[in-house]
Amino acid sequence: MPHTRRRTVYPAAIAMTGVLTLIGIVTTLVRPHLPVDKPNRLLTEPGDYVQAASHQRIDWYPLGPEAFAQARLRDRPLFIVIGDQWSNAARAADEQAFRDSEVVERLNQDFVCVRVDTSIWPAWQGIFLPVSRGQLDFDPGFQIWVLDPKLRMIFSALRNDPNVRTDYRFILQAAREARATWLRYQELDPALAPAGADQAADLALLTEAPETEPDFAQFNELIEAAIALEGGFPERNFQYPRPNAYRYLARMGETGALRASLDPLLRSCLVDWLDGGFFRLASSRDMRLVEADQLAVVNAEMAWCLALAWSRRQDPLYRELSLRTFDTLLSRFAEDGYVRAYRVDATNENGRSQRAGFDVAELRSGWITSHFDAEDRRWLARYLGLDPVKNPRMVPRLVDPDDYERDPEPYRRMLDRLRELKENVDLVYGGLRLADVNGTVSARLAQVARLFGDAERARQASDLFDRLSAFRSGVAEIAHSDRNGLTQKRWLGDYVGYADAAFQDYLATGRLASIRLGRAVLKRALELFEMDSPGLFACELTTELEPGPPDLRGPQIADDTQESPAATLIRVLFAYSCLYRSLGAQEDLATDGRYFLDTATRALRKLSTAALRMGVRGAGFFAAASMVLEDRCAIVVGPDALTVANRLAQLAPDSIVAPAFGEIRPVLQKRGPGIYVIEHSVAKGPLSIDEAAARLNP
Repeated sequence: MPHTRRRTVYPAAIAMTGVLTLIGIVTTLVRPHLPVDKPNRLLTEPGDYVQAASHQRIDWYPLGPEAFAQARLRDRPLFIVIGDQWSNAARAADEQAFRDSEVVERLNQDFVCVRVDTSIWPAWQGIFLPVSRGQLDFDPGFQIWVLDPKLRMIFSALRNDPNVRTDYRFILQAAREARATWLRYQELDPALAPAGADQAADLALLTEAPETEPDFAQFNELIEAAIALEGGFPERNFQYPRPNAYRYLARMGETGALRASLDPLLRSCLVDWLDGGFFRLASSRDMRLVEADQLAVVNAEMAWCLALAWSRRQDPLYRELSLRTFDTLLSRFAEDGYVRAYRVDATNENGRSQRAGFDVAELRSGWITSHFDAEDRRWLARYLGLDPVKNPRMVPRLVDPDDYERDPEPYRRMLDRLRELKENVDLVYGGLRLADVNGTVSARLAQVARLFGDAERARQASDLFDRLSAFRSGVAEIAHSDRNGLTQKRWLGDYVGYADAAFQDYLATGRLASIRLGRAVLKRALELFEMDSPGLFACELTTELEPGPPDLRGPQIADDTQESPAATLIRVLFAYSCLYRSLGAQEDLATDGRYFLDTATRALRKLSTAALRMGVRGAGFFAAASMVLEDRCAIVVGPDALTVANRLAQLAPDSIVAPAFGEIRPVLQKRGPGIYVIEHSVAKGPLSIDEAAARLNP
């Protein structure tokens, strides 16, 4: 008779099970009737990240003079939390730390607490240690900075390693250390540097360094040394898509380094094969532990850099992912004709994305039959990497691009079936109608459509540009948003984003109205944001914070989550100078053209020393600087100038190739139809398309 193992059931276990069941039932019934924390003063403030804390018991202040005055009045340091809803770390701190009773008590007792939403205050994402951050390698999505009552920086707590969890332990430790540092400052501890010394040193490097030419040779060494064997540019095991670094390598002809850094990313879990686009961050060097939030601007920049890379090496995967990302931005990210700033990812207790990630049980279970049989699951593991041992977050990735290129249909069928499993998982998008986001997305998508010669997508990008008029007041003022409370904010990114979009719209459509508006906005930006030192431009202009912290108003050159404001300004100034810098033009336009180039040149020389310290985060600056110093563009004249310019742009995609209509380059228009390549103000032409392409791609 076979032996049967019997399970012993103990009375105590039965009793405990009953108690736990009863507790669960009571909790379920009582929870809806428990009092909700009273709203705090953040309730009426704009911004998703600020609103997320509006019912916390922490005595939060919005960024502004009231908080600064309270710090002075109560002689307490400011505990400034900078973040956004697109940051997994920022959301985790809200869920796991800022509701903890000990954290609440400690912060309310020892600090004046300030919450800053970077969608509303974009300059504050990069305002502290604007140069040193190039070596600190921290995730900019969640930052803690502590200022003394005189508003000088004395302490920071940053997520500079993927293993750092922003839970209550992290916040408590930061609060204790910040408090101890503040007490040491009160005791005049001679071992401490003066309060605010690091911030002042960074600002001095940005604004007082001698003018020098950018050292491209040294930067090339830095950026190539930063490429990992696994691909990408890991920073303390963080991996981000770095579109400006890839674009720089493509521009400089470094195709080997470009492929070594970019191709592994395209085979990684950072690509969203379900919904399109790219995830913001992976917390592992092999890019498998993804945090599946998405940023619209990063996706737009990735679409453009992939199109540029495709023009150098006709890899069909580059083209497909570029166009998939384009379509995602104008479909999934779209709302009322605008592009929302970000997508928020929801994760389970294991850190797996509820939308982008799968588990084995999910792949197998079904009401009647398995969703995927054993053979299907083997295929998914082999070709889409859905192996829980090798890919613990179970986000689909392209294991063999060559196999995908040979026969994409099996992949598409399987991806469709995977999407069906997630049809009830909502995608959550956020971000107000923001001028900088929509301007930048419009500009990059116009470039993508032009390079691929896609008339329908070009129309879509042009439609988005037309909607930017909602942010413009008068002729040349750009509001950060058309929503209440944000129409008076002045942020350099809004102005240069609009000017960039207007320029790209003119290149794609030939509409003179676009370029005229863009030129007016660019000139206004130079008037508003120029600092005392010519060629340097602050990022933010507001009276809302006065009297505010010292040593914060300056340029920003780090590509933290997108091309830096300084790099965008330099690049856009050069682009406009190519159209207007011409003897024989209207005097005011020729003066504008020369001023644009002179300003861009002076800015890059003033910032080159600091930019070199950015490492990979300085790629946007060096790409813009290379355009200015090469000083090369093409102007196309004649009745078919737009058609010819668009064809030439496909052969020289990283060059300024513009049609000449109206007031654009009148001297060349008088010479007669053809293509003119201009190098350092010397025009050669008329040339054929092939001749012009050869000159533009030396």
